[in-house]
Amino acid sequence: MTWCIIDARMPAVAKEVLKKEFTLVDFRSKDLVYESISGHPDVFMHQVKNKLIVSPNLPKKYFNWLKDNDINYRVGRNKLGKKYPDTAYYNVASGDGIFIHKEDVTDPTLSEELIDYKFIHTNQAYSRCNTLILDSNNIITSDAGLHKTITKSLMVNPRGIILPGFINGFFGGCCGIYQKNVYIIGSLKHHSQGDEIRLYIENAGFKVIELYDGPLFDGGGIFFVIGK
Repeated sequence: MTWCIIDARMPAVAKEVLKKEFTLVDFRSKDLVYESISGHPDVFMHQVKNKLIVSPNLPKKYFNWLKDNDINYRVGRNKLGKKYPDTAYYNVASGDGIFIHKEDVTDPTLSEELIDYKFIHTNQAYSRCNTLILDSNNIITSDAGLHKTITKSLMVNPRGIILPGFINGFFGGCCGIYQKNVYIIGSLKHHSQGDEIRLYIENAGFKVIELYDGPLFDGGGIFFVIGK
């Protein structure tokens, strides 16, 4: 079975689209991190292929879910907290052999899991929020510093991306990848660079799947995990 881990606050119409293909896990937490990111999967866990590296203070109900459904996981060393950098230990961008994060923030367990990946340092510790790695030659980011570091990247203006409690969210947090499909919470037509983003994704060999006809919504990513 393929499970789909999402922020429980994702727009309902987007959830209905995902339900047609996947079994949803509505993620939420209370009093662990600040409210705007309290349901963001990419704050509480990182996915390395089909393995999850999770915070030791992940809410108990999700540890039960991991065990009950034979999800491959490993517990990290650093507990999350309400202030940076305690909110960013697991917010790593990785894929296709590359690993992007702020070196002194990364949870040591994640560094061990990604030991064979090429490491790219960035001062932006919310790397997964800001970044979507299609492959090592095609990376989309909302962080200007990272865009300068990685020449083969597309810079997406975060303006207009919804993240309740903040002026804007970031493009990486709107997305998840499964079997060469890029699932996006929202429609690209509502973003000023929509056509450019779509063309970039399609030229990299991926298909765009928009989950609802509305502005892009930063839900802390969409995680697809295989279990029983």
